[in-house]
Amino acid sequence: MASQAPAPIVYRKLWQHDLRCYAAHLRHLEAQDRRDRFMGEADDSTVDAFVAGLDWHRTILIGCFVDGVLRGAAELHLGDHARLEQAEIAFSVERAFQNRGIASELMERVLVAARNRGVKQLWLLCLAGNGRIRRVARRFGASVQVEGIEATAELRPLPANLATMLAEAWDDGHAYAHHAAGMVMAPWLAHARARLASSPS
Repeated sequence: MASQAPAPIVYRKLWQHDLRCYAAHLRHLEAQDRRDRFMGEADDSTVDAFVAGLDWHRTILIGCFVDGVLRGAAELHLGDHARLEQAEIAFSVERAFQNRGIASELMERVLVAARNRGVKQLWLLCLAGNGRIRRVARRFGASVQVEGIEATAELRPLPANLATMLAEAWDDGHAYAHHAAGMVMAPWLAHARARLASSPS
């Protein structure tokens, strides 16, 4: 029997039309993963209010889509006018898709986005028991301080350069092409599936 091909994975920025799938992803997190993301309890209404209140002028979201479904995300919250060189980041990966390197891939991309926007000080706040994201942060050079039940990771991104600019532009272009191709192919695939389902066995 032929082995099943791995599900395609696409990393791309999220936009306002992705709000519904982002909220669905956050609601789909298991209880502990949701506590890790929000540093405490968060019911579905809290999640929905958080997503609806995102400031799109200061927030960059990068998602990991597995077989077309959002399974992980990174948030980059840029500082206001008094803190233009500072930002905060947060991560979420659904339990079934952890230990696949998704958080590291998201961290790499969110660091590139931060560098390209002139961020010099990046903060990651998490629960002290969230060893997974602390290890990822340390892998990218973060210093981590633990106080009580909370931990703070600080990263000092390097300045942007041509490589980081091209990397973000490439990711954006590749993701857009993949998304556009999916939109074009979707009706054809739906028609093909319908024909297969109606064909006699």
